[in-house]
Amino acid sequence: MKASTPKALATREKILQSADTLFYLHGYNATGLDRIISEAGITKGNFYYHFKSKEALALAALERHFEKTSSEMSEHAMKHKQSPLKMLFAILDLMAQRQTLQYQAGNIRGCYFGNFTLEMSTESKAVRRKVQSIFERIREMFSDLLKRAAEAD
Repeated sequence: MKASTPKALATREKILQSADTLFYLHGYNATGLDRIISEAGITKGNFYYHFKSKEALALAALERHFEKTSSEMSEHAMKHKQSPLKMLFAILDLMAQRQTLQYQAGNIRGCYFGNFTLEMSTESKAVRRKVQSIFERIREMFSDLLKRAAEAD
C-alpha cells in the first residue's frame, strides 16, 4: 500500500468506503469507476495513486469488508464468552439480525461475498481466490467454535 500520510490514508479509506457501499448496492459490473470517484469526492489521479485498477479496488474492498465484519462478529461474540456455543449462537444471531434489518428496510442485498462470487468468479481469478480465502477463514472460525463447543460439552 502506497498511502502513508494521514491524508492519504483518509483518501484511501473514502475510496474503499464508497466502493464497498456501491458494490453492495449495485454490484461490481454496474458500478463504474467514475461513480466511485464521484461518491468518494476525489479525483481520478487520487484513485490511481491508491489502486492500479477497479479489480485491485475490489480485492481491497473485499478484504476491508471481511476485516470489518469479522471484527464486529468477534466483538459481539466476546460479549457472550461464557461458552464457545454461546459465542457461536451470538454470531449467528448477529447475522440474522442484519438480514432482518435489510428485509425491514426493503434493502435485501444478500451476502456481500456471495454476491462477488456470483458476479465475478468466472471473470477474475484474483477475485475468485480472494473470496475463496475469505470463505475459508469464515469456515475456520465456525469450525474452531464448533470444536471448542464440542470439547466443552
